[in-house]
Amino acid sequence: MATLLGLDIGSSSVIAGILRGNRVVAEAPRVFFRTNYTTTTAEVDPNDLLVAVRQAIAHLGAKAQQVDVVALATMCPAWVAMDRRGKALTPIVTHQDRRSVAEARVLEAKLGKERHLALCGSRPFPGGISSTTWAWYRAHRPGVLRAADLVGHLNTFLHRQITGERITDPSNASFTGLYDTFSLKGWNEELCDNLGVSPSLLPDVIESDVIGGTVTAAAAASLGLRPGTPVLAGLMDGSAGMLLAGARVGQLFNVVGSTDVLALCT
Repeated sequence: MATLLGLDIGSSSVIAGILRGNRVVAEAPRVFFRTNYTTTTAEVDPNDLLVAVRQAIAHLGAKAQQVDVVALATMCPAWVAMDRRGKALTPIVTHQDRRSVAEARVLEAKLGKERHLALCGSRPFPGGISSTTWAWYRAHRPGVLRAADLVGHLNTFLHRQITGERITDPSNASFTGLYDTFSLKGWNEELCDNLGVSPSLLPDVIESDVIGGTVTAAAAASLGLRPGTPVLAGLMDGSAGMLLAGARVGQLFNVVGSTDVLALCT
């Protein structure tokens, strides 16, 4: 039976635990990091978050180097742009951010409400669908994005740091507002054109339970992991909780954390 190191990263803390099947082998205390708020913005410093991940893993001691696989469950959306080396060019903009109301209205007006819904299954909710955050940066911080080589969510940033890969999963991809959610066929060119961005800046989409890469030597030394350990693509934390609860058609699932999130299995 495989031993798994799980990293649960929400909007205020990191929880690390080791599981063998359904049995918890070890669990670290919650390690908090700061979300910086203004009236309309909600941002996390990427370096602060990496420090929290490192500290959470350190609490597990030597057991963290003996696991068979690492799995990620992350807050979503948590938008961030990265350079060619994977270094963050922007803060991590969380789902609580509401600065992009004007940009959201423009995105929907250009494509049309019904067309947007038909393509990705959601309206461009400010901050909650991260295409609006990307639009805000294109309008207000275009210089920052000129060096961008990859744009994604927190799980993509963590994979870039831990495995060096450029990946995400369908749950995170759906919340970008750029993914063909109904067909699961990949990034939607019409949605990308509406935003004015190239799909080449987006990560590859693979299933959550697929190995996205392995721990690099540099990440192993930094985080206290074993080099070569496989890391699953992972998924958004709300989806992870819904699966654990045993999603059934008609069941409403409520995540109570820094924000409340409702999920209904249809």
